[in-house]
Amino acid sequence: MRTSNRARQARNRSVRTSWPHFPISTSVTSGNCRTSIGTRSKHAKTRDGMERDDEKLLARFDDEVNDHTLFIGWHDYMLAVRALPVEAQAFHVWYYALYPEKLNPEVDTTRHQQVFPMLPSRRRADQKRALREVISSFRGDAELMNHPQTNARPLRLPT
Repeated sequence: MRTSNRARQARNRSVRTSWPHFPISTSVTSGNCRTSIGTRSKHAKTRDGMERDDEKLLARFDDEVNDHTLFIGWHDYMLAVRALPVEAQAFHVWYYALYPEKLNPEVDTTRHQQVFPMLPSRRRADQKRALREVISSFRGDAELMNHPQTNARPLRLPT
């Protein structure tokens, strides 16, 4: 049975999911922008073969909305593969520290706040810098890197 367009749009607007360790409730309100940006990055030309002019679309890109899109993508990947690159694991902790309201109120956020203290009150550049620093330290953790749920391959594979 095919899913109706209306049902797909409703699902894209409000995604509710749960992971055993971190029950979450995530709402995505900018599905159209996310889809349009994704289309732009996949297709450089229009169906008529003309070069795309997407300056207005790219001007609408919101870095903070992208956090939610990345979270959902990595979360879905984790559910499918049952392993995550260390960068995505650090991103999940960063996301939970930055958006504690997305977590089930029963979840203890102490660990997230220890790894990323006071993250929501920092400037955006400092938030991202903190993520890069934690990724670096996670890569140096032999136990984490050798864990069966850690995909140790580099995110960018050689061509």
